[in-house]
Amino acid sequence: MRPRQTASMIATALALALAACSKDQIRAPLAEPETAAIDPSPVKLQAPFTTVKPGASVTFTHDAVKPLEVGDRGSLVLSVHEGYPHGTLTLNARGAPGLAVFGAGTTMRANMTDITTHTWRIDFEAETDGVHYIGITATVEPEGGLQQSRAYAVRVEVGDWQAEKAKALAVRRFELSETGEPTIVMTADEEIDPR
Repeated sequence: MRPRQTASMIATALALALAACSKDQIRAPLAEPETAAIDPSPVKLQAPFTTVKPGASVTFTHDAVKPLEVGDRGSLVLSVHEGYPHGTLTLNARGAPGLAVFGAGTTMRANMTDITTHTWRIDFEAETDGVHYIGITATVEPEGGLQQSRAYAVRVEVGDWQAEKAKALAVRRFELSETGEPTIVMTADEEIDPR
């Protein structure tokens, strides 16, 4: 077949299809417009849209950690809530620079069968002034399932932490934007490919 014949056949087929569609629409009876009754009750809105973080079904709670002085030791009791019927939960704690986590409480393993809340004591020592964080990692190994993890951090204020925070901010180069917001300006080199 020649290209003109093929194009002609396609155009004819389309014209017949359109004619068939419009023919069916002409035969269809017109429907009477429906009138909806107005409901005077207030509109109920659904809960706001939320997303679920990927990872293990584990949440953490703890009481506020008391501020410490350099050289002081402290502890916290962390409640770990999980949603698994079987398997093993492994917890690890690590201190950031300036805060040492020590003792047997740096790691904990728990059986998740029939227990959904686990308590864990973490001991730590303040080494330098500032705001430091204890990093927590929870790893879940459910029976017959995939291993998943969840991370958490506990804030610990040590000594004159506000002065240390001010020093850290002073080192950064801030400029005020047109709206008066502090901004950090960084230099960058840009190369444009001439292709």
